[in-house]
Amino acid sequence: MASQGPWRWSSSSAKTCSRIDTSASSIGGGAYNGSGKRARAIKARDLRRDPRISLCVDDERPPFSFVVIEGAVLISDDLEEVRAWANRIAGRYMGDKRAKAYGDRNGVPGELLIRVTPLRIIAQSGLADQASESAPLPVYIW
Repeated sequence: MASQGPWRWSSSSAKTCSRIDTSASSIGGGAYNGSGKRARAIKARDLRRDPRISLCVDDERPPFSFVVIEGAVLISDDLEEVRAWANRIAGRYMGDKRAKAYGDRNGVPGELLIRVTPLRIIAQSGLADQASESAPLPVYIW
């Protein structure tokens, strides 16, 4: 797929995008291709070196849409904060009854809390509905 502005889009199976000038990296998908200790160490190293980030989320169902969030990260290794957020996230996905067990398992030394402050948001919906290049759908930028 050709570049569109400053963005380079990967294949849809990778579900990532990154800036051509490499100013921001996507988290997940093909950008780091894994979630083990090595992948987490690479992510943390990269974000400490350059705290800018680009998160890309796409909807693979027709008529297709996406949102890209560019922002700055704050990284914390404070165990109390890490555990509190691990419990909160576990509650969302595992339910209140199992939240503490999963949160305590995941909120351990060596894990990080990464907060993203959005600086720019780009979104487009209805990509498959786009009739022609003469009447493109708007790309929303905040």
